Amino acid sequence: MPSTEQLQQVFARNAWFMGLPEPARLALWPLLRLRRLNDGQPVFLRGESGGGWFGVVDGALQVSGSSADGKRVTLALLEPGNWVGEVSALDGRERTHDVVAHGSTLIAALSQPRFEDWTAAHPGVREQFIALLCSRLRQTYAFVEELQTLSKPALIARRLLVLAHSFGEIDAAGSGGSTELSVRLSQEDIATLLGLSRQRINQEMQRLAQLGIAEASYGQVRIHDLEALRGEAEG
Repeated sequence: MPSTEQLQQVFARNAWFMGLPEPARLALWPLLRLRRLNDGQPVFLRGESGGGWFGVVDGALQVSGSSADGKRVTLALLEPGNWVGEVSALDGRERTHDVVAHGSTLIAALSQPRFEDWTAAHPGVREQFIALLCSRLRQTYAFVEELQTLSKPALIARRLLVLAHSFGEIDAAGSGGSTELSVRLSQEDIATLLGLSRQRINQEMQRLAQLGIAEASYGQVRIHDLEALRGEAEG
């Protein structure tokens, strides 16, 4: 299991978390409990009561819901350094979405009683949570606008850029010395994130492959030309 110093390094990637008062951050580490989850194992499910706050140490968490016809819709994939569960932890109401492990995932869990004690001992933390929720609301509005205004190729390219920033792993330099990135997500993952069919994602990935920009294989997308992908994202 990672040490406190290693945990600090993981969550130092999160600008919001690093904006918390230092005494609050230092007081948090002894309160956390680490848990290893298997692929698909839930952290919590929609409608469940209870609270607690959870951070991703290694792996990823999938936040999802269901459409009216029962189709599973992925709303977000949370990489290491991110936290989830603060809404129910703050208001004490039921969970609004399912959160499950995406692959083998290590999480840091803060129980509801410890969350309440921690926030009570450090009043400035709740103000930071308000800022976090406002930021996420702005992001949601921006994403809804993108869905309504961008072409499907630009929308897919923009989402690939976000995923590359979050999950991309640098490979050996490609042709011309350009940096190549691998994103360990399937086309199905990308389709559910955008609410598009897997066939539509496959068509676009084939087009990007013909242009030498990116290509998809089983469970992975490899980006050959990041600048060209940014150009596609601009539509």
